[in-house]
Amino acid sequence: MSMRHQPRRWASSLALVGAALLGGSGCGPNAASVKKQKEQAHFHYELSYGYYFDERAPNGDLALQEILQSLALDETNTESHVLAGLIFMGRQRYVDAIAHYQRALELDPKSHTARNNLGATLLATERWDDAIAIFDQLVLDITNPNPGHANNNLGWAWYKKGDLAKAEQFFSAARSLAPKLCLAHNNLGVVYLDREQYNQAIRSLSVATKECPSYAEAHYHLGRAHARVNNMALARDHLQHCVHFAGESVFGERCAALLQSMPPPVDPAAEIDP
Repeated sequence: MSMRHQPRRWASSLALVGAALLGGSGCGPNAASVKKQKEQAHFHYELSYGYYFDERAPNGDLALQEILQSLALDETNTESHVLAGLIFMGRQRYVDAIAHYQRALELDPKSHTARNNLGATLLATERWDDAIAIFDQLVLDITNPNPGHANNNLGWAWYKKGDLAKAEQFFSAARSLAPKLCLAHNNLGVVYLDREQYNQAIRSLSVATKECPSYAEAHYHLGRAHARVNNMALARDHLQHCVHFAGESVFGERCAALLQSMPPPVDPAAEIDP
């Protein structure tokens, strides 16, 4: 699926800092205090982003603390709500994630990132029809910079509803719009597998593994497809790649189990009794 989309790199993060009191005696905050508070909010946003996307040692706890502090200082920042939604998604707190994405869209109805991530969260909660409504908007929006992702996600929603024809339609569109989007090639291959169109599945899944060699799920499905047409050597090869790249994940376990269930390879050098 394609609920797996990396947002553009926002220039911010959140960090815990005491909220500055808005000054003024009876006449509201002055411009200088408002500016200072927004600067503090942005500082916390930057810290949060840094904690969450640190490739060496990501820290979701500190990222959450910082983003909440940022929003306490400035609740009107769209990107802060999008980042908060991402953090809550990572914790599977989907209700909170949805609330932040919806608030982001209230602040900026043109935020494609917020709309896409809202749809992805709805997919995670199996609200297929609501997700379809969101991704329909993104697919039709000519200003959307990532139409391939939108079509892929829309295809996944239809796939989960059991409509393979519509799923194929949107996965194919995603593949055309974003030829290097491995998710689209993988998902289209899964549709072909379900239809027992194994040669077409192999072609689509082979593109996914070529473009993304460490894509464990695509190796898993490609192994299954080769096994269906009795290409057992290729099936084992892709399942072994899957085990290597997936480790102890769900797909790693599936690939290891499938490998164990397969008959051992025939040794061509073995002697045959007369």
